[in-house]
Amino acid sequence: MNYWKQKKRLKKKLNDDLALLISTSGSTGTSKLVRLSADNLNENINSIIQYLDISQNDISITTLPMSYVYGLSIINTHLNQGASIVLNNKSVIEKEFWNKLQKNKVTNFGGVPYTYSILEKIKLKNFDLSSLKYTTQAGGKINKQTAKNILKEYNALGIKLYIMYGAAEATARMSYLPWENIEKTQSIGKAIPGGEFYLEDSNKKVIKEINTNGELIYKGKNVCMGYAENFQDLTKGDKNKGTLKTGDIAYKDKDNFYYLVGRKDRYIKIYGMRINLQELEDIISNFGIENICMQEKENMINVFVKDDFELEKLKKHLTSVTKIHPSVFIFKTIKDFPLNKNYKISYNKELLK
Repeated sequence: MNYWKQKKRLKKKLNDDLALLISTSGSTGTSKLVRLSADNLNENINSIIQYLDISQNDISITTLPMSYVYGLSIINTHLNQGASIVLNNKSVIEKEFWNKLQKNKVTNFGGVPYTYSILEKIKLKNFDLSSLKYTTQAGGKINKQTAKNILKEYNALGIKLYIMYGAAEATARMSYLPWENIEKTQSIGKAIPGGEFYLEDSNKKVIKEINTNGELIYKGKNVCMGYAENFQDLTKGDKNKGTLKTGDIAYKDKDNFYYLVGRKDRYIKIYGMRINLQELEDIISNFGIENICMQEKENMINVFVKDDFELEKLKKHLTSVTKIHPSVFIFKTIKDFPLNKNYKISYNKELLK
């Protein structure tokens, strides 16, 4: 019998602080892993426990894969407190999920915007949710009307909603919107305990003015050590030194609450006009139409929509709000929006064909 033998053995000493490698949740770009230290993990765990007041009496149920940093964060924070976790692989649209929730007297669970678009269509009052204290939302911006509808039901049931913002590069979560400020549903809130936000303009100058767009910068001990694109990167130390350039464009209001307006990499040029695709999606979404906006051809914008809609009314609305000529838009109807493994909308062009 023949055996393969390795002629050259490689020895690499891992960085002593490296505790976890987790994939970024982005749907495009080169695949890479985020390098997290034990201090990163502990800092974020303790911060989240503090503002959500997680105790050993809490019971959560899994709704997201643990390979997703947000899903793992929910598990870590509860295990750290000696709380209970109900293992589940059913969607919130399935009856089995709600049976598990009721049987185990679940006190909280987390979800991404897609989760809440499903909850919006379910009559929650038909379930026994007397044990449920709150749910959390991260993984993208929740639709304004969806948030309004969810809060209407939650208020009637005595359930709280915590809107948050995070990234794998910050070990999970960077901000939360306090319940007493839930009327600011489109805001990501303020930095978590131990963290700090500020904005930078294109010249790297700190923006102090309110209602002025800039890149959102986060500082905190939960910021990752850097990326790993190959095994050699596992020897590297802390490249970020507690500071994360998020790549998100945001502004703050007079109360120092932050609002995301788009990604640096989602700005395009149409006949010389700078267009924010995220803002465009929000305009169409707030008009009552779920959508994805992408650019595939120069000076053209593809608008993918799922439901039937009145084309001329939408064109008129877009022209009125954006001042963009309707000939720029190409409207395409798709059966369902593609989702990645973390239930976030995927912008993979191949999946939209």
